[in-house]
Amino acid sequence: MLQNWEFERMRAGRHLPVPETWKGHLFEAVATLFPTPKEADTLNERYNELIAPFLDRIADPTRRPVGSAPVRVFMATALAHDLIRRGEES
Repeated sequence: MLQNWEFERMRAGRHLPVPETWKGHLFEAVATLFPTPKEADTLNERYNELIAPFLDRIADPTRRPVGSAPVRVFMATALAHDLIRRGEES
């Protein structure tokens, strides 16, 4: 599964030192939201818009600015089944 693979890649680098230039610029964020299905679609669209300017740098190293580095960015949505009460599923 993609999530397991991605989390393993992130965990594998946790013990490695972070260069001074990157300290304070990496972050983690988690949120439990209550969107509608349409709003979940909007979250996906906005995420794709946010990362779009960086995608050409993957295949073309000449597009990478000086000081750039590979940074893992992960976003997934999943129902929080533990917070859904029986009978409230939409």
